[in-house]
Amino acid sequence: MKIFALIAMSGLILLSCSKSKEEQNASTTSSEKNAKLELIDSVRIDYLGTLTLLDVSEEHNKLMLYDRATSKIVISDMQGMILKELELEGDSPNSYGRMLGPGRFTSDGNVFIIGNRGFFTYNTSGEVLKTKRLPEDYKTFMTSTNQSTAPISYNGKFIISYFDFKGLGKNQAEYYQQLTLLTEFDTAANTHTPFLSIPTESKLRDGLGYEISDIMAYYTIHDNKLLITFGAEAKLYEFDLKTFELQSNKDLKYKIFNPTQGEDLSKKQLGAIVFSSADGLTRNIISTGENILLFYYPGYNQVDRDRVKEQQAKEDGEALSALYQELDKKYGNRIHILDKDANYLADLDNEHDLNIFSGIAKDQDIWFIKNINMDEEEDYFTIYKTRVN
Repeated sequence: MKIFALIAMSGLILLSCSKSKEEQNASTTSSEKNAKLELIDSVRIDYLGTLTLLDVSEEHNKLMLYDRATSKIVISDMQGMILKELELEGDSPNSYGRMLGPGRFTSDGNVFIIGNRGFFTYNTSGEVLKTKRLPEDYKTFMTSTNQSTAPISYNGKFIISYFDFKGLGKNQAEYYQQLTLLTEFDTAANTHTPFLSIPTESKLRDGLGYEISDIMAYYTIHDNKLLITFGAEAKLYEFDLKTFELQSNKDLKYKIFNPTQGEDLSKKQLGAIVFSSADGLTRNIISTGENILLFYYPGYNQVDRDRVKEQQAKEDGEALSALYQELDKKYGNRIHILDKDANYLADLDNEHDLNIFSGIAKDQDIWFIKNINMDEEEDYFTIYKTRVN
């Protein structure tokens, strides 16, 4: 492993904005408490593929990763040496099917996966040790290996991302009132209970139309409470973990956030999932117990939105591509840090180019995989161990 010295965070991205926004940001900066996401350690894994991080077990000296190119689960040690490559996805009798969330190491070092075929436990040679089917009425909408929608285990149950559209479409006001976004698996009873409607306090209930990425719920358990935030909103909601009743909500002090403002319901395209790189989105929330971290994409300001529209009208694909590359560098993902009581501490650049969807907390440490460098052909991946200090 390579030990890192303390690295100071780089300057914040500055964007043109209104006077009121500047004043708000100045007020936020004045209350900065110099919290940092410090690099503590790293692991280099020499591998040809497209890896993402599933789990870390320092106790068992193992990392679990997933190769998106081959659908293999890759097990390495904490020194980066590949120990096993498991082919567990697909149509074989012992396959979990597709992951509903990233795999996890069990307390004894085995591999646990919730897939669309059920709950599976394997040893590190890929042999099935235990299986259990999903509840019969559970219908899979989304599969993912991202930590941002990972199943959360508590008291023998799991909370997992889920969409129940109630037969409604995004061009209907009732859609935003009635859909549910999470479900709770009770593994003992083998049942699941959908819950979490969009709160009435949310801007997503303003009568306009939004996309799935805008209403996606990101969730974590913190101090025995369920914390939730939605994609197109800088707001943190606190729910009772037993009843799932809303207890409170508070606005987040994102320094730069330009989400969609919604559009008329009649303009929403049924059957299409639309995503705009211009729109700001919250993308992940993590609790270490002592801190709450939110990861978000700021979105374009109005000046840059207008630049894109003007370039699109010229129908010059090369120039438009160059503009998108420029804006991609300008608007990087950001890291918003709160203390244990959800008070603001810092809002930081993602200066270490962490894959914000890969973050997984282990006590006070948070592990990430570094984003792939698209400008170079790298044959290795870097896993970072970080900590809020």
